Amino acid sequence: MTSDDTYDSLLSGDMSQWLDALPEYQRQSIAALLEDHDAIDVITVWLENSGPSDTAPFGGTRAGAKLFYKSILVELQKALCGGVEYVAERKALSEATGGGGKLLVVGLLTTAIAPHVGAAAAVIGPAVALTLGIVANAGKVTACDVLKEMIDERDAASLADSVE
Repeated sequence: MTSDDTYDSLLSGDMSQWLDALPEYQRQSIAALLEDHDAIDVITVWLENSGPSDTAPFGGTRAGAKLFYKSILVELQKALCGGVEYVAERKALSEATGGGGKLLVVGLLTTAIAPHVGAAAAVIGPAVALTLGIVANAGKVTACDVLKEMIDERDAASLADSVE
């Protein structure tokens, strides 16, 4: 799964289509948060409030949620852009592009990266769906480029936070 055509077919659609891949209880909470906040802030709030036990490797603070989200971004980039640990998942995604839609993409990626970030798939599912919604709305820029930019932004924010 390296062609732009495959990414275009997998990573298309607006944010509401990606949120439809979430269970109803998560979709309602995320939709309510999106009324007053941008997607990145919603992701941070979601990860902050998932409970300290779910984010223990990264801490329970806002800074911990930001680091946790960066870890999710790194794993998504590996999964979509050539990481050797995700060869089988990329193959499954490329074979399933004809059916299953957003639910399949979010479910497969969330399940694949959850063990790598040390959290349950249910905890990171909304972060993955929102991130894919952001990537899908980025236009013709490739998913890999958008994920790289998002990781770089997290690095810059972490650096700014450490200076304060």
